[in-house]
Amino acid sequence: MGISLCSNLTTKLILWRNPQGHERIWFNREREFRVFPSKGKLLLAELGFGCLGIASTVEWIVSAIVALLAKLCCSRSLANRAVNWYRSSAFTTLWAFSNLFFNFVYPNLFTEERNANTWAQFLQRLPIQRRN
Repeated sequence: MGISLCSNLTTKLILWRNPQGHERIWFNREREFRVFPSKGKLLLAELGFGCLGIASTVEWIVSAIVALLAKLCCSRSLANRAVNWYRSSAFTTLWAFSNLFFNFVYPNLFTEERNANTWAQFLQRLPIQRRN
């Protein structure tokens, strides 16, 4: 589970939305992998991702202020927790807004922040080739 409140809410929304649930059971051979959620679930999830994107942006700003204040006047362990909250809420903002697009493209979305973050870092390392 993620550290930020919105990360945990995003996980719960995606678990509800995904036909195959959590990543651990996506490749269960007894179930069809390419089954998309119903249109109703997709539309409700889209609304949820939009709301979570806005909420996580607010959480990101609040966590940035708290992390800055913690760095200035608190113990190292408390400051580290505040910085981890800031990182989690920052990624969750990108995660929620990107799911606005991925919601209609993929039958299953990453349910945990750490898995989505790992995948995002992997994609950043891929070279982009331009056609001439």
